[in-house]
Amino acid sequence: MPRAPKVRTVSTKEERQRPSVFHRLKTGETFRAVALFEPDPELDDNPGYYEYYDHWDQQGQQYVPCAGDKCPFCLAGQNPSTRALTLWFFPDNDNKDRFKLFTANFRTIDDLSDIAEEDDSHTLKGLKIRVRRKDDQGAYSVMPMPDKRLSSAQLKKLLKEGIETTGELDEIVDRQLQRQWERLRATEALEDEDYDDTDDDEEDEEEERKPRSRRGRPKATATEDEDEDEPEDEEDEEEEEPEEDDDSGDEDEEEEEDAAEDEPTELDGATLTIQKVDTEHEELTVKGEDGEFVLFLSQDVDIDIDDLKKGQKIKVDALRDDEDDMVATSVEIQKATRGRPKTSTRRTTRSSNSRTRTRRR
Repeated sequence: MPRAPKVRTVSTKEERQRPSVFHRLKTGETFRAVALFEPDPELDDNPGYYEYYDHWDQQGQQYVPCAGDKCPFCLAGQNPSTRALTLWFFPDNDNKDRFKLFTANFRTIDDLSDIAEEDDSHTLKGLKIRVRRKDDQGAYSVMPMPDKRLSSAQLKKLLKEGIETTGELDEIVDRQLQRQWERLRATEALEDEDYDDTDDDEEDEEEERKPRSRRGRPKATATEDEDEDEPEDEEDEEEEEPEEDDDSGDEDEEEEEDAAEDEPTELDGATLTIQKVDTEHEELTVKGEDGEFVLFLSQDVDIDIDDLKKGQKIKVDALRDDEDDMVATSVEIQKATRGRPKTSTRRTTRSSNSRTRTRRR
């Protein structure tokens, strides 16, 4: 009888970190990085982008890549969702942590495509993008940054180095599929053992084993054991809530509209009290008659965010933009004593449907 394996231990603090090539965001978190891909599935030479379909396994609370014609999820009538694995360059990170993979859902893919179309060069690759997670239902806001686009030579070098660091994107998704099917195979085997202990007849047993009775979970084939060191092992742990199918878009819009009823859509000379100043992300948390919310400064507002402090009262004109952010177009600092308030020297009006807004850095 073979001896039992020994427990794998952590011997250094560096090993404890176990950095992953996958970049995940919690609600309210933001990252700024350079896109090393084009959001276009029709391009042949686009190794930093891999678009595919997947399904939400409700019982396992995990995503499973769609297996195409052999997919039991599809046979059970469950529509797949669109997803894309994308490669990013983080210039401000350490050398060992400069390349990350980010999984974009359908709405984020669509927003990235819009940025590429509106850019003068009609391309996304080489642009620095700000990505912020807005909620737990898979809503993100994306916005181009004013940084200079990387040159073709730089992109070629970084793309090669990035793929060497993360691995081929299609192979990563293939391994995810094999691992998920192996998990489902093991689950199905346990369920079959439990079922063999019942007194049901053969007809009921055969009916129980059909894919539709398992809510679309595929019957898996045997695959090689996965190496626990592979970074993609952590990807499946990321997802906790399913993204709604495309055909439920109307319901999503209704929910978002209901949630936004209590939030202001436009401010005209509103007096607000500053609750928090976030200079790193260039945003303010303010409180007014409509409650507390986050306020961004337009690039046309001349007041420096460093001049603003918690507890100050400000008079604000603002509009809500396409990314559902409240953006100030005019800011006046209200003095505690009598006198003329300190105000921005330029008052601007701004269209709320502009996608290329950039905040001042």
